Amino acid sequence: KPQSGVMKRSMQAIRILVATDEDLKGRTPLLDFNQCVSDENESKANRLLCAVCKDELDSLQTTLEEDESLLSNLEKARFAEVPEETVLAVKFRIAKKKILRSFIGKYGEDVGTEEQEEEEGSQQDASEPESLTSASIGDAP
Repeated sequence: KPQSGVMKRSMQAIRILVATDEDLKGRTPLLDFNQCVSDENESKANRLLCAVCKDELDSLQTTLEEDESLLSNLEKARFAEVPEETVLAVKFRIAKKKILRSFIGKYGEDVGTEEQEEEEGSQQDASEPESLTSASIGDAP
């Protein structure tokens, strides 16, 4: 059952991923991280998810607005026999982008501005995972 748009087990894994040594002390990760551990841990988990959503949005070739315009034009051009698969593909892209934007909108206040993130990134300690970027994901084996 989804919890805040993210599956419980996924959120549990993300909480463990961003946990500090202090968060882990005296806890059993698979049991104790199935709900909010601390405000700081939850904020870190949401920031990581927002970063992943933003990276995904940034990697897409078109914007939501461009896809909505394209869909409108495709629907107007029905007489031109536009393949249904094309219309469905554009609708899928629109839905995906709306979901990503919705999550970022809901949890984005935890993310802060790019300047704040860069500042935090330079002060990040070794126990904290680096934020995911499409470049770092692409470099993974």
